[in-house]
Amino acid sequence: MKLTRFLCLLASLVLVAACAKGPAEEALKEAEATVENLGEDVEKYAGEGLAELRESLSEARAKFDEGDYAVVVETAQGIPAKVDEVKQAAEARKQELTEGWNSMSEALPAKVEEIQGRIEELSKSRRLRRSEGVDEEAVEAAKSSLTQVQELWGQAKEAYQNADLAKAVELANSVKTQLAQVASNLKMTAE
Repeated sequence: MKLTRFLCLLASLVLVAACAKGPAEEALKEAEATVENLGEDVEKYAGEGLAELRESLSEARAKFDEGDYAVVVETAQGIPAKVDEVKQAAEARKQELTEGWNSMSEALPAKVEEIQGRIEELSKSRRLRRSEGVDEEAVEAAKSSLTQVQELWGQAKEAYQNADLAKAVELANSVKTQLAQVASNLKMTAE
């Protein structure tokens, strides 16, 4: 009699566990599919958040393998909210980079032209160079630096065309910094 009761209890537990396994497995599969279909922008602009999502799923998968189905369901139910947060973070970062690029892509070419004009002006007149305290070496160094800046700007534009906004903005910031240094060396006043 005791053996029969024990077997009935064991069968009940196995049945309950089997019933919980199905919903947990389904919830986990849905969560994994949602995360994997987030897209390239999320990978580019919110990679850290995406890594955290994947880590949560990995932990949930481990809990599933251990038979802790309640934790799996709970974790899977929290994934959609986290996915929304990561998507919003990616959109915000992309917007920030786009605005930065747009601003610099308008301002930097004009600054290059301004510096080029200043170099030409100083190259033509030794008297002007002396009166403004700029020696010939500074002008030659500025020419060389401007060539390097133009190459760097070309790389930034190429990165932008290849949809690598982060690299494009990083390079554009380098261009901006170098142009400021060249302008300072040529004794150009800030506008």
